[in-house]
Amino acid sequence: MEILIAIAVLLLILHIHLRLQFRKIADEIPEMTEEERQQEEAENAKRQAVLQKLVVYRTLRDSVRENMSLEELISAFEKMCTLDVGDPDDLLFETGTYAFTGEKLFYFDLVRQFQFLDDDEYVQLRLSITCSPGSHTFGLHRTLWGKPGDDSFFQTVRASREYKVLKNLSFKAEVRVEET
Repeated sequence: MEILIAIAVLLLILHIHLRLQFRKIADEIPEMTEEERQQEEAENAKRQAVLQKLVVYRTLRDSVRENMSLEELISAFEKMCTLDVGDPDDLLFETGTYAFTGEKLFYFDLVRQFQFLDDDEYVQLRLSITCSPGSHTFGLHRTLWGKPGDDSFFQTVRASREYKVLKNLSFKAEVRVEET
């Protein structure tokens, strides 16, 4: 019994000693200055903003599947536009026939353009819907800018001649990210 009491007393002394050492070490750690605290908060906010922008990309990418109708694709893009990415935040509806990849294709693109990391770096999150050009797409060329939350932007997209033509054609959809 005396041995158990001795062990308990030793453990208590060791515990008190370790607590005192911890307090001494904690007292030696300098406190963060207000400027350092603000800088850390700004860096955390920037990391959060980048994560939010990646969530926006993944939301669109994960919602686009093969064999979706044009209306379903536009609705997926429109839903993604409800997620905040901060300012600036612009939308672009762009159509036309181009040979970007060497193959001539008709493009029906919905684009969300926003700052990614700093003032000079913008990204375009692009839902690119393509089909073979022909007489049905001849002369179709459009550029329309808008803002998320502006219902008239998506109303214009759905009322466009390009939409009416493309919804009855076979097309391919792809989500891409490009830098400006």
